[in-house]
Amino acid sequence: DDGQVLTSAGAGAAPAFEAAAGGGAWEYICRQTLASDASDIQFIDGTAATDGTPDFGSDYAAVQFLMEHLVPATDAAQARLWISTDTGSSYLTADYWAASQWIKNQADGTATTVLGATDNFRLSTTTEGDAAQGLNGYVNLFNTSDTAHNPFATWDFATSATGINIYRYSGGAFHTTNQNVDAVKFGFHTGDVLAASTIRMYGLKAS
Repeated sequence: DDGQVLTSAGAGAAPAFEAAAGGGAWEYICRQTLASDASDIQFIDGTAATDGTPDFGSDYAAVQFLMEHLVPATDAAQARLWISTDTGSSYLTADYWAASQWIKNQADGTATTVLGATDNFRLSTTTEGDAAQGLNGYVNLFNTSDTAHNPFATWDFATSATGINIYRYSGGAFHTTNQNVDAVKFGFHTGDVLAASTIRMYGLKAS
């Protein structure tokens, strides 16, 4: 039947169909790839993406956004993330709290900082506009469909600056709202996001 899997009963015994175990696996949900330069990349619950449809529902214990060459049109741009509680009609512009650490391949390049104000999640300080590089890594979001808890985020990225330095960012954050998160927007503090920038969305199946 639908939803069942063939399960071994051990050596010498006939296998049997049983209900599939739920939870614990990452599922691919959708992808957004920019066909041309744009101010941001958005994932809106129930609104079709480049490949699939974003889903922030309670079926998932967490959602992940995997970035591949997220590239700004302007050099030295700061990557940012905004969340929405009204399916992208507006994005929250206050009460974000974050801490991020970065290292680079120079002795003087270690820092821990909140990366600026509280109007969005600051994901990185410097990303160069090199179409072959960009920001590469992931953001995890938790409690997106839980009105009893704040939404939290963690992230980990690698990027290059001036073509030779390598930066690695890791951080954590939360927002003080208890409302459902049903849309997110990725962009930079200045300039557009370049065409071909790609983000994939995954969901961690809830048990």
